[in-house]
Amino acid sequence: MVALDDFIYGEPVESVPPDLQLSGKKKQELGNAVKVKASCGDEACTASAEGKLTKVKKDKLKPASAGLGPGETTTLKLKLTKKTRKKADKALDKGKKVQAKVTVDATDTVGNLATAKRTIKLK
Repeated sequence: MVALDDFIYGEPVESVPPDLQLSGKKKQELGNAVKVKASCGDEACTASAEGKLTKVKKDKLKPASAGLGPGETTTLKLKLTKKTRKKADKALDKGKKVQAKVTVDATDTVGNLATAKRTIKLK
């Protein structure tokens, strides 16, 4: 059964969120950026990523975003500031496990939202 809310001006409303898939290395060297690859399957979308480091107080990664066409995959680079990189390097030197927790939101052209998370170990 189709609800009345599923139609606008007699046209069906597309309510399926993008098929957001994340990939890339789960272990990365500590550098200028944390990288994660994103794709939205067979539809166009805009992917936005944000993240933070564990074991490093109050330090977030600079957000990244990109527009994707159908079937495209792009690499989102969440940059670390010099200060954040130094703190993470000190934590690694002390034997702490530093991880980047990344959340990616993908919005298609109609506004449907999909979210995916990925944890990346830094060494």
